[in-house]
Amino acid sequence: MTGKVLAAAAAAAVALLAAGSARPEPAALRAETPLLGLLADGDYYHQALVRVDPTTVRALPGPRVSLGYTYFGSFSPDRTVLAFGRVDSQTDGTHDPNAYVRIVDVQAMRAVRDLALGAGSVLDVAWLAPGRVVVVVSHCCGVGDELVIVDPGDGRPVDRQSLGADPVGLVRTPDRLVLLLGAQGTIGAARLLDVGADGAVSSVTLDRIAAGSEREGAGGEPGARYVFPALAVDAGADRAFVLSPQDLVAEVDLRSGAVAYHSVSPLGRRLQGPAAPAKLFYGASRWAQWLGNGRLAVAGADVMPFRNKLGERQVRHRPSGLELIDTLKWTARTIDRNADSFTVAGSYLLATGSRWTTPTALPKGSGLTGYTSRGRRRFRLLRGRVVALDEAYGTRAFVEVDQQVDPKVIDLRRGRVVGARGFEKLPRLLVGDGSSTSG
Repeated sequence: MTGKVLAAAAAAAVALLAAGSARPEPAALRAETPLLGLLADGDYYHQALVRVDPTTVRALPGPRVSLGYTYFGSFSPDRTVLAFGRVDSQTDGTHDPNAYVRIVDVQAMRAVRDLALGAGSVLDVAWLAPGRVVVVVSHCCGVGDELVIVDPGDGRPVDRQSLGADPVGLVRTPDRLVLLLGAQGTIGAARLLDVGADGAVSSVTLDRIAAGSEREGAGGEPGARYVFPALAVDAGADRAFVLSPQDLVAEVDLRSGAVAYHSVSPLGRRLQGPAAPAKLFYGASRWAQWLGNGRLAVAGADVMPFRNKLGERQVRHRPSGLELIDTLKWTARTIDRNADSFTVAGSYLLATGSRWTTPTALPKGSGLTGYTSRGRRRFRLLRGRVVALDEAYGTRAFVEVDQQVDPKVIDLRRGRVVGARGFEKLPRLLVGDGSSTSG
């Protein structure tokens, strides 16, 4: 089992039945840029690019662009063209599909060309400069991930280099791509990789922040241990923040590479060692976002092993809570102890969370709670239900409840459920630099 598989398994365990999918806040769209989204094209994995009515958040009639197996997109600097990462088939984990970047003319709504990247899957795409598209390519079967820079005009690779580890965090800004890397196949010092608009790549080792995953086991049973810190970027000040599941934050000056460490208390619930010598599966993951005005939000979950009354080894998933961190005073305030995920939607922080224990894994959800960016609670809905946020735009959010297929529609101003929407008719919006807002 590779570190990549362990990381995926760990992430899946944390995400299983967890509430919500955190996503970046939508940036203001230019008036001439239509609202675009991805809509299922025959099945969930095949996607089509569609124009979206910003009032109803429904696909508009008219031309659409078939994209195939597509996951990520990024606007060109002038916002007239989109680059999508795509593959020619699903992967079964034993071999790589073929990866491409599909270039789409937004105004004409047509595919212009495909840029072949070779074998692999696309983790992200960032169009950082007119002649430079940066692609993070993932590989199965023990092959390390790559950073590929291509010229979107002629498809010529400008640079290709191995990351040397699996990404555990990634933030895209208009002029840079920042990746947080864990140790390869184990847990060790985290590494921050900064890719600038000029194609320059710089690396900073964070020797006091642990990241990565590794296989463990006892008595013939497989197990794993993982630590996934959070990554957030203050694009205006060229600063990155890496937040460990313990009470430590690394502040990185992206221009100079200088690192400052800050102890913040309380910063979630500290990750403790396993309760029994026989390790099964345990770890911690965090997700963070820069809110502006010197503030960060962070949430996540801890997965810990324990023994039941019969001495059987089981696993418990618990939220770490949603916290607001003041980076001027380096203090933190927990505003929701039941949250393991959050989404920034305009002026709202939308928090969700769930708890579960093996072997049944039947979750206990905390519903959906809306806060102001300062942490004042505005509403609480669907108490006791497991809520996952599919989409948020304007004053509405679309959430799945208890894994039901059709999302409920939430009016954020009134804090009420106002309807339902068929899942197959809900686009995944492309906002800001073109990132899909889901998942």
